[in-house]
Amino acid sequence: MPRSTRAVPALRRALDRPAIVQQGVFNMAPRRRRGRGAGEMRAKGRAGGEAVFRSSSPGETRAIGARLGALLGPGSVLALHGELGSGKTCFVQGLADGLGIARSAGVSSPTFVIINEYPARIPLFHFDLYRLPGGRELVELGWGDYLDRGGVIAIEWAERMGDLLPDGHLAVTLEVTGERTRLITISGKGADTLAEEMAGP
Repeated sequence: MPRSTRAVPALRRALDRPAIVQQGVFNMAPRRRRGRGAGEMRAKGRAGGEAVFRSSSPGETRAIGARLGALLGPGSVLALHGELGSGKTCFVQGLADGLGIARSAGVSSPTFVIINEYPARIPLFHFDLYRLPGGRELVELGWGDYLDRGGVIAIEWAERMGDLLPDGHLAVTLEVTGERTRLITISGKGADTLAEEMAGP
């Protein structure tokens, strides 16, 4: 089970690592490979600087999150954007899968407690700011140096943080395109190279 907390100890800059960004948008689409089954992906480059995924189900949304989670290192910050029901929590559940957090941990949205913590080799700190009116309240709760703890931070409703989001974070936007389909756009430092690695075998 997650450990919940309301106190967040001064935030240092996220992803303080050498830049690995290349130019290009990667349109990721599921495909079948002979002998591998469903869920494989391919990438196509075009001008931009984002990674774009198309998901046709909650399971695929979670799988995309898992592929990303497996590539993230300590100090990574993900700002999640999307309307209610767009799949932000499902994506975070995938991140947890990729980080090696057992499904029995029951990753869920910490709407009422603001933060859930999931211990692992690289811990996951899951924020949900839906009930916070703005960044000031987050500061008053102790928004501080969570990154110093060497985890991955995933923030739902991150737009409520304003300029509190650290430089170098990854933005993940989930757009509802149908009852079960989503367009998932990842942008920020390293997004292009991450897309290439996620599309690998």
